[in-house]
Amino acid sequence: MIDYIHFGPTQSKHTSLILLGRSRSAEVAVMEARLSDGRTLSNEVTNGLFVFDAPIQAVGVKVDELKIIGQDNQVLQLIQAKPGY
Repeated sequence: MIDYIHFGPTQSKHTSLILLGRSRSAEVAVMEARLSDGRTLSNEVTNGLFVFDAPIQAVGVKVDELKIIGQDNQVLQLIQAKPGY
């Protein structure tokens, strides 16, 4: 349903957490990313693309889970995120 790349845990408190991807389905409206520090980020899918670029200000934070949400606000899929995938 999606392709993504996650650059892994933050290495410095002065860097951003980055995850980018592409939806292969027009059903996908929103992506949510649950971070290892407990925060959740949300991003609308635009033209099939999504980007999470968040200043984290902590070392070792990564995306643990991606939630794919459809046009009808239903969860389409949960993915355990893998750095470097």
